[in-house]
Amino acid sequence: MIKIFDFWSTWCKPCQILSPTIEKIANDNLNIILEKVDVDDNPALAQEYSITNIPTLVFLKDGKEVNRSIGVIPSDKILDIISKIE
Repeated sequence: MIKIFDFWSTWCKPCQILSPTIEKIANDNLNIILEKVDVDDNPALAQEYSITNIPTLVFLKDGKEVNRSIGVIPSDKILDIISKIE
């Protein structure tokens, strides 16, 4: 099982662009748990993961960070990251 934290905010335009992509990937893959983290509502979690830019995707396997991406990336790149983790 892979968990993905999607660090984002309502005012962030790139976050709004990435959101549908990552949500579709999570909905299409049963082995992915997506947790959307609004950095304005969850500053402690954002600080724990040292989030300085959004959108940031943090990929976890067995509770440990194994990859991250910053900014808007295409679905094929996200799927490539996931396939390397599995």
